[in-house]
Amino acid sequence: MGGLVGRTEEVARVVAVIGDPSVPGAVIEGPPGVGKTVLLQVACDEAADRGAAVLVGAATELRSRLPFAPLAEALGLKPDADDPGRAEVGALLNGTTSEQLDPGQLRWRVIEGILDDLERRTLRVPVVLALEDLHWSDADTLVALERLADAAGQLDLTMFVTARPQPRPSGLGATREALRDAGCAEVTLGELGPEEVEALAEQHLGRAVDDDMRRWLSAAGGNPLIVTELLTAGVDATADNRLAAAVTRRLAGLPDGCVRVLETAAVLGERFRLADLATVRAMSVAQTTEVLRPALDTGLVRDDRGDLLFRHALVRDHLYGRLGSAAQGALHREVAVALRDAGARPDAIGDHLARSAMDPTGALELLEVADAVADHAPAAAADWARTAREHLTDGDPAIVRARLTEARASALGLQYDRALEVVRPLLHAPIHATARADVAMVLTMVNLMRGREDDDVIDLLVASLDDTDAADQARTVAALALVQVGRVDEAVEVVGPFRADTCDDPTARCVALAVAAIEHLSAGRVQDGTETAAAGLELIRAAGLLSTWAGLEAMQLFIFTRQPGDDLSTAVLQQALVDAERAGFGPAALLAQAHFAEALAWRGDWSAADAHATTVLRADTVLHASTLLTAWFTLLFMAGRRGDLATFRRALAAEDAPSAGAGFYRRGLGMLEAWVLEINGEPDAGWRLAEQTRAHFETVDKPVIHIHGVPYLDLAVRLGHDDRARSYLAVLEEVAAHLGHPAFDCVVATGRALIDRDPDAARQALELTATVPVFPTTVEAYTFAGIALGENGHRDEAVEALTQAREIAVEVDATSDIARLDAALRDLGVMAFRPRQPRETVGWEALTEAEQRIVPLVAEGLIYREIGERLFISRRTVETHVARIFRKVGVRSRRDLTRAYLNHSP
Repeated sequence: MGGLVGRTEEVARVVAVIGDPSVPGAVIEGPPGVGKTVLLQVACDEAADRGAAVLVGAATELRSRLPFAPLAEALGLKPDADDPGRAEVGALLNGTTSEQLDPGQLRWRVIEGILDDLERRTLRVPVVLALEDLHWSDADTLVALERLADAAGQLDLTMFVTARPQPRPSGLGATREALRDAGCAEVTLGELGPEEVEALAEQHLGRAVDDDMRRWLSAAGGNPLIVTELLTAGVDATADNRLAAAVTRRLAGLPDGCVRVLETAAVLGERFRLADLATVRAMSVAQTTEVLRPALDTGLVRDDRGDLLFRHALVRDHLYGRLGSAAQGALHREVAVALRDAGARPDAIGDHLARSAMDPTGALELLEVADAVADHAPAAAADWARTAREHLTDGDPAIVRARLTEARASALGLQYDRALEVVRPLLHAPIHATARADVAMVLTMVNLMRGREDDDVIDLLVASLDDTDAADQARTVAALALVQVGRVDEAVEVVGPFRADTCDDPTARCVALAVAAIEHLSAGRVQDGTETAAAGLELIRAAGLLSTWAGLEAMQLFIFTRQPGDDLSTAVLQQALVDAERAGFGPAALLAQAHFAEALAWRGDWSAADAHATTVLRADTVLHASTLLTAWFTLLFMAGRRGDLATFRRALAAEDAPSAGAGFYRRGLGMLEAWVLEINGEPDAGWRLAEQTRAHFETVDKPVIHIHGVPYLDLAVRLGHDDRARSYLAVLEEVAAHLGHPAFDCVVATGRALIDRDPDAARQALELTATVPVFPTTVEAYTFAGIALGENGHRDEAVEALTQAREIAVEVDATSDIARLDAALRDLGVMAFRPRQPRETVGWEALTEAEQRIVPLVAEGLIYREIGERLFISRRTVETHVARIFRKVGVRSRRDLTRAYLNHSP
């Protein structure tokens, strides 16, 4: 334990973490050789002594491209694992599953599998997860750690990670921040002081240190590893060559054959498999072990959980560096060829090919690897494709293929800007028609995911459908994009082949139905559109398309056709949320959850809507534009109806507000904020904003103009702009007559009641409420119908309508509506209802109905994914509810909650 000299405070801190359930772990940081590994071992030993299961993994430089490599090592995630769950995740990581998953699906599925595994382990025994050298970690592991940090507070899980200050990969800063926000401790190890160096030397030598030794050891710069290396090698050294001299001296005592094998091992990395080393050296495992025996005996290399490990990364770095660049490239080439011939997976040889002495032949080999791994390791595939492209000869047709591979991998990895940068130069290049179709498809998909419109790119994609035998995927992407920009007639033509009875592709049929539903709606055939949407929703449920990108894009069109919040749409959204999460399609699950939140808001279940929308915005992955905007719209819509201008503005100004904020703002939030501004005493600002927003709705977004039609009319009438109100009502009437949608008809009738105080229009609006979602269209209809009826002497009808509206508004705490309704009822001589009794904030009585359903399932021992499947909610939502349950009941763990529930239950 020599490395622990002078580390009393640091040891105390990591030991304290193990005994504190409020601290989920610690980050141990410091430069190479300062004792991070030794301190981590102390923490692991302490945890094991207390009965915890200790799981250890390490990131390495040459495994930094492999998704989830350190977590797979720590948890034993491999296809032949004894545990079925770990074997399933191992098969996903190795690409040996029969399922076709894109990288977004794969990442989500693996993270969910890791959470499931750790949750099951922690139900039996406390778990310590220790990951070394996070600075070499792959991006997927960093994302998983952020997710684990978020969940650790509800699991009996403690995480320890070590990292150097440099290098610091792009993602590590965000992960460090997430760990800090979750409450992880930070332990920084610096260099030892002179007295501590002397104590370490005396511990190592077994005798006192004299002045000459003190001066000699000052070259170590206070680094414990270098101190012990200098003492072991017994060499004089300057600050510049202290470690090199020590390692060189130790290597000089080894046989030449051992040194050559160690140099090959250095090419494999700091941690390497003995079998791989034997393969590369064309030796048996027994022969390789015998040759390495001197290095093992002297401690330069040691066995570590089945792998071999250099004494320290600095030792490996010195060996690797002294080879020189030419020898490094040649050895990496030998390693890649040997591993490939031995049947290694493509992603295991990609980094070796990329580091080898590259020529056009090697570039093509690297491109083959990039193509093979793009679906499950997109970040690595994109980098390898770029490296291959840079080493191909000018004019080589493979350059186009390399660009397409890099762009596709970048898009699959949600690196939208990079995908566009790579593929755009191909737009006007003289390339084969099939390649041009691929270019257009990548560009169109990226635009759809980002919520952007580009007619030129869509035109290119549509034109390519005639020039090539385009795959069904290209045709479905084209159809969805055309609908997105309002070119419905062209979309109908594109999906023509999918309408034939001979088309047996469910995705293609689903997209064809979505286009047909929108076609019916645009032509005013509402009933036909509604029935077509119902058939489409049933098809995507039956065919299992709810967890696919195309299926969810089509589902959004079906929901728009049928109105958000209707029973069928809401039921399908519930199933989509569970199916997408079970299938591991993270973006799909989040998209379904965002629309489910919107549906709940329209149905009046604002508490649940708030929980779902907040969960989406807290997600640890890149969100599609429609997901982000739907979740933000739901939260801000509810804030606006509550008259909460402060929350409204704060949310719009948040750092993570939608990147497409300007368009989002014009498409609804502007009108809503205008209404709220007037309520809060800023009528002039509200009216200016309302007029700006109206201009957008009249020219761009007429199909959704009804959503904020009544707030504009109400604002205009209250501010005395009757002429503007009537002209806007005329626009609403025009759109309603064209579309024939009952929601539009209800808004128009409500508008007539509001402007003209027409009792017949008021009664028509009340009749139409049966065909529209509960909120806000219904509460607006009841409110202005009631006011109109009251002013025309129909007091009983008015009181009934206003009372019904108030019950709905009170249920969702829509304070702005409640205030208006209270005033209207007082004008009719009716006192406002007694306010609802506030809910208890602590104790079992404080639990909501949703929380009451979750507690017994936790006590039953179900993991969060299983609870979510039972209740048709996401794992994230279960975590959100459980966190609230912990606070209300006063417990800190699942075990405590189970005991408290069993004691509380009658």
